[in-house]
Amino acid sequence: MKKIFVSLVVLSFLSCPAILGAAQSPDAQSWLNVSVQAAEDNTNVQVHLPLSMILKVMESVKVEGFDTGKVSLEAADAEIDWPALLSAVKEGPVGKYVTVTSDEANVDVSKNEKYLLINVHQKTDEKAEVAVRLPVELLDSIVVDAENKLDIAKVLRSLKTLPDGDIVTVKSDEANVRVWVE
Repeated sequence: MKKIFVSLVVLSFLSCPAILGAAQSPDAQSWLNVSVQAAEDNTNVQVHLPLSMILKVMESVKVEGFDTGKVSLEAADAEIDWPALLSAVKEGPVGKYVTVTSDEANVDVSKNEKYLLINVHQKTDEKAEVAVRLPVELLDSIVVDAENKLDIAKVLRSLKTLPDGDIVTVKSDEANVRVWVE
């Protein structure tokens, strides 16, 4: 369950859609914001960076699992037709798609007219509450190549056309995290 939780948080962060408000003009400077408040040592981290700078830096980095704006997904054991999967979600009807109830966590995945919604209530370990609101229109910018590398740079570039707002919120015993675009 912890792997699922971490995967959802990472996917949500990497997707980085904007949520609330009106769409910005393409010329407006968009900023990615991350706030982390760690409970254990009372540490607060605030990040406020222009997307244009993140893209320039990210595209210049090449380390294991991350290569010039692309991150390797651990999907070697599965053959996934990413375009078909993302299209099915985008074109799918409004409704509740997945509900998981267990002693470890409750997970709900649903879609409304504008957003794919993922909510996780972890009952063990960090006891985290994860809320993801992914604009359906952002699914067009999610590209995974034949080597199972997700093009994060393309996703970040698309944020300039989406409305401002929260992307991911995580509340847990260990830390509170908020990711948003303005």
